[in-house]
Amino acid sequence: MSSFSQINTNIQSQRAFQNLSDTSEELANRRERLTTGLRINSASDDAAGFEIAKGLETKTGSQQQALRNIGDAKSALSVAEGALDSQLNILQSAREKATQAANGSLSQDERDAIAGELQELVGEVNDIADSTTFNGDQLIKGGTSGDSSNSVGLTFQTGSESDQTFDVNINNSTGTDLGVETDLDASKAASTASTGGQSVDSGDFADTQVKTPLEGSVTASTTGSGNLAGDLEGGSFEVEVAEKSGTSSKVEFRVDGNTFTATNTTSGSSFTAQTGSVQLSTTGGSNTIAFNPTTDVAFGPADVGTDGKT
Repeated sequence: MSSFSQINTNIQSQRAFQNLSDTSEELANRRERLTTGLRINSASDDAAGFEIAKGLETKTGSQQQALRNIGDAKSALSVAEGALDSQLNILQSAREKATQAANGSLSQDERDAIAGELQELVGEVNDIADSTTFNGDQLIKGGTSGDSSNSVGLTFQTGSESDQTFDVNINNSTGTDLGVETDLDASKAASTASTGGQSVDSGDFADTQVKTPLEGSVTASTTGSGNLAGDLEGGSFEVEVAEKSGTSSKVEFRVDGNTFTATNTTSGSSFTAQTGSVQLSTTGGSNTIAFNPTTDVAFGPADVGTDGKT
């Protein structure tokens, strides 16, 4: 009996066992700190420090994601910049072609060939606008989300806070948006438009903008109408209308940024001036018609030659 009582009351052995347990737990904590490299690995190590560390860890994660967002933004803008640079090179080539077409030594066939090249260049501009995308979104075409209704608006999250953003607006950059494409509105016509009816025979391409020559004609039924609008800014031009049919065919053009409309009606043709001035002359003759911004001029079939030229 005395031996069992002696073991159960061995206080020194119990203290030694407790010290071994504490030492083992401390060694485990030290081993974890050495493994993770962190002083605080759980709330039991330091409750206040653990809370601060978790907050910093969350903010660091947000900052890292913001850096990735900035990388994506740079990639998207680089795609748009490359596309716009390519379009600029094409427009410079188009300007050179337009300057070449202004040379009086060229024949009409040569001018027609240049007009075809200009149309191909405009097509390249539109192809670039169509293919410029990032993650499936158009960057320089069809945008309405920007500051204006004709631009693409992009918002990049560049920080961990909700107000740390960067806004970018990219204007649409198709041939129509750039003002280098003849606009044929076929949706208003009852029948399809054919080509070859209109051409710019001569002119002074002194304008700083590159404009494509008018190409095509509009044939409409008596119930429909076709609208062929072209931009002719600066200089003087001779416009030939080879065929006109229907009762409401219309040709629009601009002089110094001002719009003029020629309408073929049953009683003849008329030009209406909104602002600016324009002078019309008959082919092969000395007769001219001039009017100012406040005057509308109308002329009947007798004033139009049999070849359809005005």
